Amino acid sequence: MDEFGGSRVFSNSTLIAPLPFTLGPDPSGGLANWNVLIFNLPFQGQQGDVLITDPWESGSPVLDVLRFDGNSHLIFYSDSIDGFNDPADTPGPPDPFYPNYVLRNELVSGKLNYVDYQPGAGEPGGDPAFGGFNPTYHIVSEIPEPGSAMLLLSALGVLGLARGKRVRASRNDQIKISTANS
Repeated sequence: MDEFGGSRVFSNSTLIAPLPFTLGPDPSGGLANWNVLIFNLPFQGQQGDVLITDPWESGSPVLDVLRFDGNSHLIFYSDSIDGFNDPADTPGPPDPFYPNYVLRNELVSGKLNYVDYQPGAGEPGGDPAFGGFNPTYHIVSEIPEPGSAMLLLSALGVLGLARGKRVRASRNDQIKISTANS
């Protein structure tokens, strides 16, 4: 799942469907007066918080939080250091944290920042009723913005067109010069 609401649910390596999500008032009360990204889980989920630390920032602060409210919701609070660009971006983490929490370091692969998390017994997001779910979460917390990528590709395309015209103009000048000297 990601901070834009993208998700996929697999069962025995078979894609089932994306998780439904909404952007709305925080059902846990952790961030009053702010709309948060809420995923609807197909099971209750053990109540608690997954605190995602950023080891590349001084002091390894908690910048993202996954909150499982125990009522089939996973709430994604993402940092807003670079502005409010994504639906999961919030002005801060939920307050207070649930007493049941785990810490996970954010990882980086290419331009993606992510966390892989599989809850143990009693940990946040697990299936306390053991109803057949053994969830593993892959959370992407930083995605290159499509608008930025398109802008870069457009700029490269414009530069390529300008270079192509310059090369053709240079060839035409060479042709004109060589015919004038004949």
